[in-house]
Amino acid sequence: LHAPFALSAWAHFGLFAAMATLARLPPLGWRLHHIGAAALALALGTEALQFLAVNRHPGLGDVLTDLAGATAGPDFPFTEHV
Repeated sequence: LHAPFALSAWAHFGLFAAMATLARLPPLGWRLHHIGAAALALALGTEALQFLAVNRHPGLGDVLTDLAGATAGPDFPFTEHV
């Protein structure tokens, strides 16, 4: 797929934002530091797994994109009551 923009980066941003938002809402209701730790572990883990794949290379930029999404997710207005 040849998109005129970084489609994969936007997809990762959106997925991490959605996961963080869902983790913040009931019934989970995770605290922000738990969401941050889980997002960091998932981002680092998925990047580390790329060492095992052919023609894949882990990158710090991908981890930062994932963490930016996780940070943006719980900031939606409807999560403030939790």
